Amino acid sequence: MPVASPAGLTAAAAAEGLRQFGPNVVARMRPRGMGALFGKFWGVVPWMLEVAIVLDLVLGRRIEAIVIAALLVFNALVGFMQEGRAQKALALLRQRLTVTARVRRDDRWQELPAAQLVPGDLVRLRMGDVVPADVRLTDGQVQVDQSQLTG
Repeated sequence: MPVASPAGLTAAAAAEGLRQFGPNVVARMRPRGMGALFGKFWGVVPWMLEVAIVLDLVLGRRIEAIVIAALLVFNALVGFMQEGRAQKALALLRQRLTVTARVRRDDRWQELPAAQLVPGDLVRLRMGDVVPADVRLTDGQVQVDQSQLTG
């Protein structure tokens, strides 16, 4: 990884870094459609309920098995719908929230979208800023709110 110079990168070097490394974004992969719905039946609690359904069927208690199966399906459908709504709301927020960074390019400070940062960029961070990428601290002090990471 290139070390940032005090003058920052040139526009040509930044364009080459962007071509070589791609944009500074995190790829979002999430199951869509039926895969997300079937994912609601995969986990410890659904497995326990599925075992209970099978045991009830083996013991001849069909009504209990049907009730448990209906509740399992209902819970999966509700969770799927709520997750879909939450994903839509999150996508809308992401569209409206663009992280920017103060970057030194061509020996002057510029405000650029964080997606255009490349290795070797000199980034200025101030109190309250969102850190736009992995950065190496070269000067100053850091006080970080890690509550989003640690809960």
